[in-house]
Amino acid sequence: MKYITTLNKALFENYGRKTLASWSRVLDGPIFLYIDPKEREFWNGLGLDMNIIDFNNDSLAVINRISDYEDGLGIDKSDFRFSSKRFSWKVMSIWQAANDDDSFTWIDADCILSDNFEVWWDQVYSKTHQISYFGRNYKKMHAETGLVYFNVRQSRCVIDHVFNAYSDLDLYNFKEWHDAYIFTSFIRDRRDCYDISDKFNLRSSNPILELDRGVRISHLKGNRKQTGFTFKDYISIKLGR
Repeated sequence: MKYITTLNKALFENYGRKTLASWSRVLDGPIFLYIDPKEREFWNGLGLDMNIIDFNNDSLAVINRISDYEDGLGIDKSDFRFSSKRFSWKVMSIWQAANDDDSFTWIDADCILSDNFEVWWDQVYSKTHQISYFGRNYKKMHAETGLVYFNVRQSRCVIDHVFNAYSDLDLYNFKEWHDAYIFTSFIRDRRDCYDISDKFNLRSSNPILELDRGVRISHLKGNRKQTGFTFKDYISIKLGR
């Protein structure tokens, strides 16, 4: 299995040094980290045990187009729902990886992995569907896209639809502009996509934690980057919140 993610220098110093170290220790499959080529010297100096891939010119063109458009809107960039620039890195990484391989797993860079993650994940995702993801239809929310499997030979059309939404600035016609909302708009209710939450009867707003209980993967969203999972998180899962 090939694993991909993206990160910039500032976020590496914030949390990536810790999270990526866990990946190198746990994963047997190759890791591909997509970066801004302007930061190439920084990444080369770290000696990380992974493949460091520059965004190509097509990806950079879209990222810059999104950045310029977002800056012109004058929105509150602290609201993740409208952080189109930040999440464009993820979309471009997935699109670029799809040009080079038949299948891969995307993992958000703020995830800490522990022993036996690959054994667990191999039992969770579907090898026969085009995309395996943690849906949250039961919450009437967008999917959790911090951990997603792509069978590129089948999912290419979805990946291209999302890429085009960013490239053509069509994402600004959606209610929210982050990758999870856009991806969900294209994969929800598709029979050729595999909703892990539906399969395992997950009902909380944090389905990865609900399924794994933080044993093999801890997705440290928001303040959890500093605090980790709290008792409140587990209570929320128990109550299906």
